[in-house]
Formats: sequence, C-alpha cells, structure tokens
Amino acid sequence: KMIHLLESENETQKQLEESMALLKENNIHLDTISKRDELTGVYNRRGFMTVANELLKDKTNVGKYVLTAYADTDNLKIINDRYGHDEGDFALVSSSDILRNAFEEKGIIGRIGGDEFAVFKIIPCISDGIRIKNQLRSILEDINDTSGKPFEVSMSVGVYEFTISKNCELKELIKEADSRLYVDKGNKKPFVQR
Repeated sequence: KMIHLLESENETQKQLEESMALLKENNIHLDTISKRDELTGVYNRRGFMTVANELLKDKTNVGKYVLTAYADTDNLKIINDRYGHDEGDFALVSSSDILRNAFEEKGIIGRIGGDEFAVFKIIPCISDGIRIKNQLRSILEDINDTSGKPFEVSMSVGVYEFTISKNCELKELIKEADSRLYVDKGNKKPFVQR
C-alpha cells in the first residue's frame, strides 16, 4: 500500500507540475495578446504605455536621447467609405508596417486608437528624427508604387526628440509629438485617388 501511495503521490505531483507549466504558458500568452493590437500586430494602447513607461522610468536610461512620434493614417474614413473596411484595414496595416520599417528593431510602436499610432525609441543623437521622417516618406512612396490600390496610403507624423530625465512623463512627451503631428497634417495635400 505504501509503494502504491508513493507512486500515486508522484503521479499527482507530476500532473500538478505539468498543469502549472501549462498555466504559466497560458498566462504569458494571455499577457501578450492583451498588449497587442490584433489587426496590426503592434502594441495596443495598454501594451505601448506599459513598455514605453518601463524604458522611460529605467534609471539606466537617464541622459539618453529618445524620440517619440505620433502618427495617424490620413483619410481613413474616406478609404473606408469609398472602398470598404478591408481596404481601410490595408491602410492601417500598411501604416504599422511603415512605422516598423522606419523605426527598425528597437522602436516601441503602438496603435493608440483607430488610426493613431505612437512610437518611443532610444536614439543615438537628437537629429535622428529628420532622418526617420525622410525614411517614412520613402517607405510610403514604395508602398504606394507597388500596392496596386486605387488610393494612396498617407500618414501625418509628429516627432519630438528629448533627453530622458528623472521627471519625464510619457503622456506629456506623446502630447508634444501629437501637437507636431497637426503641423505636419496642415501641410498635407488632399486625398489622392488614382
């Protein structure tokens, strides 16, 4: 009986360990999907704010240069109304791809709302924003030249560069980038239909 009881206890322990491993794996998966935008694959608002705030509050980053950007997909309502929501989804996914390509591997990109995106990236120097905006334009042109769509995907982008200090607040930095977005938006040509 004692041997049987020990074997039963070992089996129960093994099942418990397997259940705990599965639970841990499922929790990691749930945490990941709760922070990602399903359509674009970039962070959602919650994920973006969490990860960007962690970097901003990391004491080892004080004194480093950072870029925040706020972007929106221009004319999304017109695209949805004229061509349907699948084409609107194409414009949103294209916008997230453009941001991914422009901000390379270390940029944190989030879809903050319907057609709005935010970016947070540690950069080597303060003048990196000009290079990135030029890169965004180039990537946009490439997508529009090869998409075969009856419309152009366009984005307005505001970029704000700064040095991390102990008192930086992410919401204020994004607000500054957002105000610069409206300057860019004011310089845009109207909706382009091909």
